Amino acid sequence: RQLDSSIGKLTPEEIAREIKTQQPWAKILEVTKIKNYTHVIKVTFSEISITQKFLQNGLLMFNTKITPSQIELEKYTYIQICYKCYKFEDHATYQCTSTTPSCSECASHQHTHQQCNSPTKKCLNCNQQHRTLAATCPYRKQVIHQKNENKKNKRRRK
Repeated sequence: RQLDSSIGKLTPEEIAREIKTQQPWAKILEVTKIKNYTHVIKVTFSEISITQKFLQNGLLMFNTKITPSQIELEKYTYIQICYKCYKFEDHATYQCTSTTPSCSECASHQHTHQQCNSPTKKCLNCNQQHRTLAATCPYRKQVIHQKNENKKNKRRRK
C-alpha cells in the first residue's frame, strides 16, 4: 500500500526478484499487480510466518523501506462453491442434484466453461457482465460480507 509508483510500474517478476534479493529467506508464491493501481501490489508468501515477519519489520526493496504500516494482511474468507451449478454457500459439488450443465463464463445452461467460446461474460448469480467466479462479483462480495458478519455475531454472543 502507498508504494512509490515507479515500483508499481515494474513487472511482478522484477518485484519478486528484488524481494528475494533483499530478503533471501522469503519464499514468494506470487506477486500480483492490482489493476489500475501503480502504488499497490499483492505478494503471496509460502508461509504465514514469513508474512508475519514482514508485518512486524517491514521489508526492503529497490533501496526503499516499506514500513509495517504500509503492509496489510489480506483477510481471506472461504466460501463453499458448487462447481457444477455455481451456487455459493449452499452445497458441495459432490452433493449437487442439478442435471443441467452450467457455464461459469457466459451463464449458459447449454454447456460448461470447458466448451465455452462466447466472447460475452455473464454471472450465473447476479446476471452482470463478468465471470461467475470473479472476485469483483457483488453477489460474491455480499456472501462473504454476510459470512463475516455471522462470524462476528457468533463471537459477540459467546
